[in-house]
Amino acid sequence: MNKTAIAVWIAVLSVMGVKTALAADTADHSRTGSNLPSSTDQSVPNERVGPRVLMPEPRQPASPGRPFEKQGRWLLDHGISVHLGATQIYLRNPSVGLDTGNHESLTLFDIGADFDMQKIAGLTGGTLHFQQLYVPWTSNLTYGGQVGDVIVGKPGPYIPKVSHLTLFTYEQKLLEDKLSIEAGKSNAGNYFALPLCNVPLGCVNAILQDTAGINPPPYANWGLRLAYDFTPTLRMQAGAWRSNNAYPFTNGWERSKGDSGGTLSTVYLANLAYRTDFTIEPYPRSFEVMGFYNNGEQTDPYYTVNGTSKLQDSSAAARTSKGVSGVYLGAKQTFWRSDGGQPGVPNPTALSAYTSLTHTFDADTANGVGTLGNAGIILSAPPGGVVL
Repeated sequence: MNKTAIAVWIAVLSVMGVKTALAADTADHSRTGSNLPSSTDQSVPNERVGPRVLMPEPRQPASPGRPFEKQGRWLLDHGISVHLGATQIYLRNPSVGLDTGNHESLTLFDIGADFDMQKIAGLTGGTLHFQQLYVPWTSNLTYGGQVGDVIVGKPGPYIPKVSHLTLFTYEQKLLEDKLSIEAGKSNAGNYFALPLCNVPLGCVNAILQDTAGINPPPYANWGLRLAYDFTPTLRMQAGAWRSNNAYPFTNGWERSKGDSGGTLSTVYLANLAYRTDFTIEPYPRSFEVMGFYNNGEQTDPYYTVNGTSKLQDSSAAARTSKGVSGVYLGAKQTFWRSDGGQPGVPNPTALSAYTSLTHTFDADTANGVGTLGNAGIILSAPPGGVVL
């Protein structure tokens, strides 16, 4: 039995603007190997994976005289690009949900760096990525059960552990940087089915997380990824990740399933994505089609091995099946700008619409959701915003 879940996001409120890069303006630095992220990220949209998935639009040019500018230039000259970030999430259900009048808040700090191995060790095209997340302050982690259905829904982030390894990989670029090969600990959602609402914790996909086994951020697993850029805007990828259903009680440092009691499976992914931004065209757009297959055992949420309802025959074992496959389709289009489409503006005040559809080809999925739709509108760079 399949269910259809349609989530329409009217508004997403998130304080994401507190990003500080120790690396100063890189306009006068030569670019060798992969383009490391910095305060003036000149990479094209399809290159913004890993930590940069939270920065879908180009950043403002760095202003001179910022704190740690001298130290940042020294690090960049020696092949080190540092990431420091802070995110504050606040959710409240004043009148909707199972238990109204509650709220949840989380404070997240991410610390990491990219290491240009050509400058450090003479390995042309090699980059070592590292990212560690700390969630020191949380309030009301039981909010999910108060606001909605915790059986098949994903009502809010639940991050009980303070420290998480979110990224520790080695990436090698070949064929004039068109081919990328990356292996190590990472989250598959940083590369596939990128969040169209710009905030991974804001537009959650229950099918991809539970059925496909793409564990939600910030949970990292062993993975291997290959990507090929046909053009700066068109990329094809394929990858495989181990999936551990014991999240959120993992911290990313486990060599296998660890002591959290989870069940491991492998998810195989392949996609084709086209993405632009305001440096490429006045009204950017993105399209992605992705197929997935997970080889884990699926437990039927409704029926037993006898073909009877689990409610009527509670003593019988649940029906199971091996593996599940499906498809994801996503699109996003900027349709309005306050400046009328003036060229050369990297972060204009703009409105974008997005929509996605995820469907499984197998009926016996563990959470009972076979089709899920998601749509919304985004206001980018609202007037009065502050860029740090």
